[in-house]
Formats: sequence, structure tokens, C-alpha cells
Amino acid sequence: MSRKNRHKKKAANRANADNAPANKAATSAQSGAHTKGNKSNGEAKPKPSWMNRRNALKALIAMPVAAVAGTAIHRYDVQNKNLHELNVIGQGKPVVVQVHDPSCQLCRQLMKNTRAALKNNPDVLYRVADMTDATGGSFQRKHYADKVTLVLFDSSGKKVDTLVGVREISELESRFAAL
Repeated sequence: MSRKNRHKKKAANRANADNAPANKAATSAQSGAHTKGNKSNGEAKPKPSWMNRRNALKALIAMPVAAVAGTAIHRYDVQNKNLHELNVIGQGKPVVVQVHDPSCQLCRQLMKNTRAALKNNPDVLYRVADMTDATGGSFQRKHYADKVTLVLFDSSGKKVDTLVGVREISELESRFAAL
């Protein structure tokens, strides 16, 4: 006798002991006349609820994680909202524009050093010409600049200097102070 048939027979025996209507359903189940999805005693199998304890715990964990991620993205957007606006060149303040490729490790190092050097010089604006962007690409071509390059402009918008390669923070501070 197979395991399935033994299970049906035990269910039929229990149903006989409990009440007569269940006995009738068990007998038909034992003979193989039951429908798919029904238990051997004739009752319909309840659908599993999507909101069980495990899913509730997952939701409780996922909500704060999503909130933190959303807050971080918003904070980044607010901090870098004006970073790619190159129309400030010649508007009365000196500007340092970095020609930048987001996938370039040296570009990220230059950005880190440039931001550190500009902390003590708030009068100089910092902007990024992203090479992968249409505006940044046209800036790059116009000024014949490759990635890992800083283009320095005075307050009137005149190009003063071009620095190629990663530079030390102290060197950048002295160059920015001369603007």
C-alpha cells in the first residue's frame, strides 16, 4: 500500500469515528472520486494568506531600509543639484570646472582632492562637466580637455589655467587662492 493510500485510509477511519457525513466523503475519496485541491475528508483546502507572520516581518524590515535609501538619494540630489550647471562661468565668481568621467577612478580622486582644497575657499565655485552628458561633452570639446582635468576661470569668465592629472590638495589650494 502506498503512502498516499495509507494517508487516505487513516483519514477515512478518523472520519468514521467523528460523524457520518464525513464518512461518505472519505469513502468517495478512498475510491479516488475526489477533486483536485480537496482534502481527503471532502473539505476545500484554504488558500494561503499573503499576509502571514513571515511576510509581515519582511515588510517591517523593508520599510525602514527603503526610507533610509530614499532619504540618502534625496540628500545627494539636494547637495549636487547645481553641480553640473556650467552657466555660472563669467557671472562674477571664479569657477573651477572638472572634466569628469563617472567610471574613472582618477577622476573620482581628483574630485575628492578638489573638494577638500575648496573647503577653505568658499568664494570659488566648483562645477563638473560630465563627459557622458551632452553639455559636459561639448564643454570638453570646446576647451580641448581630457578627463582628469580642471579648467580654471576667473570671475569674468576668462580661462586662466588648465590642470591635467590628479594634483595634491596643497597645490590645488594655492592655485585656487590665485583666482
